[in-house]
Amino acid sequence: MPTETELAASFGVSRPVVREALVQLRSEGIIDSRRGSGSVVIAANGAPRRSYSPIENVADLISAFEFRLTIECDAAAFSALRGKPQDLADIISAHEKFRSDLSESDFGDLDLAFHIAIAKGTGNKLFEATLSMLNPQILLGMRLVGEFSLIGSTT
Repeated sequence: MPTETELAASFGVSRPVVREALVQLRSEGIIDSRRGSGSVVIAANGAPRRSYSPIENVADLISAFEFRLTIECDAAAFSALRGKPQDLADIISAHEKFRSDLSESDFGDLDLAFHIAIAKGTGNKLFEATLSMLNPQILLGMRLVGEFSLIGSTT
């Protein structure tokens, strides 16, 4: 990448502004700084997709469910307060699809679509982004709970 001085001149900003932008790009994993070499792009197609750590044990599963509980309850509350009529219609539609098309293969996608519809009703994009990133943990947790309940019903 060009030097800080070159970037500042190219964009008509001061070096501290460029330095702060480079710190942000570094924290997002888009560039890396190497002493003597300057900044190097390591993720040319944008920042790597962020996600939560995979579930590796029961404690992780409990943590994911606790976090999900707080996020989904808050999203529902904010959606109820802020949602527009179209948001409510989208939530109802997603819920109806969830209830009518409840096949094992579509369960996760329909569950996510329902919760994303609620998150969109909040008007806060962070709810939607968080639920999307948490989806793999949610699906694994739901699958494990289902398997545990099957084991318990056969004994």
